[in-house]
Amino acid sequence: MTDTVRVIDRPNIPVAFVSAVGSTAMGVVTLGLGVGGWHAAFNAVWALPITAAAVEDAYTARLRDVLVLRGLGAVMLAGLLVAVAESDGHVMISLVTGALLMSAWMLIVHLVSPHGMGFGDVKFGLLLGCGVGLATPVGVVIVFAVAAIVQGLVMVGRWLPAQRLGITGPRSAPFGPALAVASILFVVVVTGLRGGSS
Repeated sequence: MTDTVRVIDRPNIPVAFVSAVGSTAMGVVTLGLGVGGWHAAFNAVWALPITAAAVEDAYTARLRDVLVLRGLGAVMLAGLLVAVAESDGHVMISLVTGALLMSAWMLIVHLVSPHGMGFGDVKFGLLLGCGVGLATPVGVVIVFAVAAIVQGLVMVGRWLPAQRLGITGPRSAPFGPALAVASILFVVVVTGLRGGSS
């Protein structure tokens, strides 16, 4: 089976460029908040596959394994490097705990409503949970709630114009971008509140 992208009638976007900009911005922001070099580098590595997957999901309505699972491998390796460099085993415990909590939460939603949340989102939860878990593993509940609010606002924003034009509005939108935005914002806010002491 090949890993192809189903293209919806959307403009061609430079996913690599947007991802690189997002990743660089995440590293610069966390460095600016006073986070040490290893954690800032981890945040940049974490933001790269998240941004790439979210942008692609926004335009294709699909979270491909090639981005999500390979990104997860790179993020876990980056987490291991941080743990070794800082001689802190809690780094990996936080990463794995966050990944499992985020993915488990999303798996429950998927099992209740498979059409409401696809299995790609569940796998994406593993990747997202790594960064959120490093900030604080209990943050996955906050991230999921914020993502649901963002998703609701996106749906209202897409539905209202369609109603005004008298046409049927969209019934769904990819959840990956809302999850990515909520996760990245959470990590930045928690990092800022800690004053870079993570």
